[in-house]
Amino acid sequence: MKYLFGIGLEKCGTSSMFTLMKNSKLFNTTLSKETFFFNKHYDDNIETFFKLFQNDPNTFNGYSVDITPSYIHSPLALKRISSLPGEKKIIIMFRDPVERGYSHYIHDLTKHISFGERSDNFCKHHNATLEFQLKQNKNKYFPLYAPLVKRALDIFGRSNIHIISLSELIDKPKQTLESLSNFLRIESSAFHKHSLPHSNEFKHIPQFIAQWKQDDGLYTLAQQVNFDSIRTYPNFTYQQVCNALNQQDQYDLRPNEQILNALREHYEKDLIQIKELLGLSFQTPENGYDLSASFYPPNFSCLERLKNSDRSGYRIKQAHSNSQTRSTIVSFFKSKTLQLVRSKENNSVSRRKQKQQLKQEKLKNAKDYSRNGVWPKSPELRPWFDQPNAKQIIKQQHLSAEQKQQLNDWVDNGYIIANVLSGETCDRLREEMDKDIWEGRKNYPNLEVIGVRREDEKQTYKLLQSELRNMPLKERQWMARNNNWRIHGLDAYSELFESAAASSTAVDVASMLFNEDASAGFTLSFGVGSEQKLHQDYAQFHIYPRNYLIGCWIALEDIHPDSGPLEYYPGTHKLGYWEGHDHNYPQSNLRTGTKEQQAAYFQWLQERSSTMSERKELIIKKGQAIFWHACLAHGGSKRVNKALTRHSLVLHFVPKHYNVDKRLIIKAP
Repeated sequence: MKYLFGIGLEKCGTSSMFTLMKNSKLFNTTLSKETFFFNKHYDDNIETFFKLFQNDPNTFNGYSVDITPSYIHSPLALKRISSLPGEKKIIIMFRDPVERGYSHYIHDLTKHISFGERSDNFCKHHNATLEFQLKQNKNKYFPLYAPLVKRALDIFGRSNIHIISLSELIDKPKQTLESLSNFLRIESSAFHKHSLPHSNEFKHIPQFIAQWKQDDGLYTLAQQVNFDSIRTYPNFTYQQVCNALNQQDQYDLRPNEQILNALREHYEKDLIQIKELLGLSFQTPENGYDLSASFYPPNFSCLERLKNSDRSGYRIKQAHSNSQTRSTIVSFFKSKTLQLVRSKENNSVSRRKQKQQLKQEKLKNAKDYSRNGVWPKSPELRPWFDQPNAKQIIKQQHLSAEQKQQLNDWVDNGYIIANVLSGETCDRLREEMDKDIWEGRKNYPNLEVIGVRREDEKQTYKLLQSELRNMPLKERQWMARNNNWRIHGLDAYSELFESAAASSTAVDVASMLFNEDASAGFTLSFGVGSEQKLHQDYAQFHIYPRNYLIGCWIALEDIHPDSGPLEYYPGTHKLGYWEGHDHNYPQSNLRTGTKEQQAAYFQWLQERSSTMSERKELIIKKGQAIFWHACLAHGGSKRVNKALTRHSLVLHFVPKHYNVDKRLIIKAP
C-alpha cells in the first residue's frame, strides 16, 4: 500500500491540491478533505481509516491520499502516520506566514466566529480582534514554521517530504506539478488534464444587516451570509443582540501597521531557519502587505423576499430612506418595525447608546454597603496588590518573568508603562480631535468641550461642539491652543475613540494588574497639557471596595518636555487616603467636600508627596501609556510653550464583573 499525506499547512492551497488529486484516476482520495483521523478521530482498527477513502487502499494501485493540514501541529498524529504499514510520502504546503495567518483568521471569522460558534450563539462575549488572537492563539494563526518542519523531518526523513510553495503553484503551476510528479514517481502529465481549482480564499464576511423585535419581547437578527442569502437568528435576548453586534465591530478587516510589525518581528528568525532547512524564502511585498477583507454588502431585496414569504404575517408596507442617516426603516403589518443598518458608523451609534443605557442600569443597581450612612473600610476586600502578601502572590502566578517584573513594579511604585496603541491609530485620533471637532469637519450633537474661553474672556466654560463650529476658524484655533480644554466621554460620540478605549492591549494590561477581566469606563480626551492640580484618582471617584480603579494615560503623540507633561510621584500610592476622606469613603471625597476641605486635601497631598518621593515628568512616545494606582499622586505640569500640543486619551479601568462604581447611590452632601 502507498499513502500520500498532506500534513500542512492550513490556507496554503491544500484544498486546491485535494481537488486536483480527486479529479485524477491516479489517486485514491478520501471522500472529503480533512479526515482528522490521526489527530482527532484515531481508532486502532485500521479498517476504520480505510472506510474513509473512495476505494479500498488494500486493492488500489496507486497513492491513497489523506490531506488534513492540521496534522502538522500534532506530534502524536505524525508518529501514528509513520507507524502505518506501507510506503508513506508527505506533502507540506507553505505560503508567506503573515498572509497565511491573516487568511486563517478571516476563514475563522467567515466559517465559525460570525455564526456565534465561539460564543455559545452570542450568549457570551468573544474577543474577535486579530490583536487578541495574536496573543491568545498565536500557535494556531501564526505558528513558527521551523519547529514544525524539523519535527516532520525527524519523523519521516527529508527524502519522503516534498515542499510546495503556494506562490509557485499559482505562478508556475506546470513546473510545480511536474516537480510533485517526479517526487511521487508518476507520469508528469498526471495533473495536466485538470486546471488548477479556484482558491477558497475568503474575502467577504457575513454581516448583520437588520434586527427587529418580536411579539414576545425577544429579537430577530438578520445576517447577510453571501451575496444572495440571508440567515435569521430568532428568539435572541437583548444581550445576545448586543454581543453579536459588538463582536462584529471587532473584526479586523484591515490589520494595522502595529500588528504587521509585530508579526514581522515574530517570524524574522524563523524564516532564516526555514531558508537554511528547505532553501525556501519569503520576501515581504515591496509595497508592504495588502491584507484586507470586507463584509457582504446588504441585499435588501433579498431581505424583502424573506419577509414576504414569512408565514408569521410580516409583509412590507412601505420603505423610505434618509440619505443623511444612511439607514432605511421598513414597516410591517402588526405594528412591527425593522431597522436595516446600511453603515457601520450608524450601527455603532446605536450600539453606543445601548451600552450607555446598560451602564446606567448597572450604576443604578450598584449595591450599597453602607450602614446608617457609614461605609466600612474593609481592607480585606481590597485588590490583591494592596494586600500585605502581594509579593508572595506574584511569585505564585503563572506569568512570564517580564510580567512578574511589571507586577513587582506596580506594587512598589504604583505605576507601569506599556505600549498600547499603534502610531497609525494615534494619528487618526489626533486628526479627529483637530480636524473633525475643532475645525468642524463633522458635527457631534450634544458633545461638550470643557474649559474653554475666548481671548477677551477670563472665565472658562463648557461649549457645545455645534456652537464651536459656528465661530470663526482663527478664533477656534486660538481657543484650542490657549485653553487647557478636555472632552469627557468622547468614546460615546466617536467610533474611533470607542475602539481605542476598548483597545485589547490596554485591557490586557489592566486585566493583568487586577488579575481580573477589566473594562474601560470614564474617558477623558486632551489636545494640550491640562496643568491639573496634583491629585489621586480615588478622590474623584466613588469606588467600593476601595482601589478597584486603575488610571491609564495614553500619549497620542511624542511628548515634548515644554508641552506640560503629566507629572507624578512614584510610590505615593502608599500614602493611602487623606484623613478627611478615609473615615467614610466613598461617601466622602473631593466631589462631596467643601471648598475648605478640598484646599486642605490638595495641600496635604502636595506636602506629603514632595517629602515622600521625587517628582517625575512623563516623557514618552506616541502609543505608550502609563497605568497608575488609584492613590498615586499625579497632575499636569506647567505648559512652558503653548504652541506645543499634548494630545492624550485617559481611560479608567474597573473589574469587568464587579459592580464597584457607587456614584449613583452616594448621597449628596
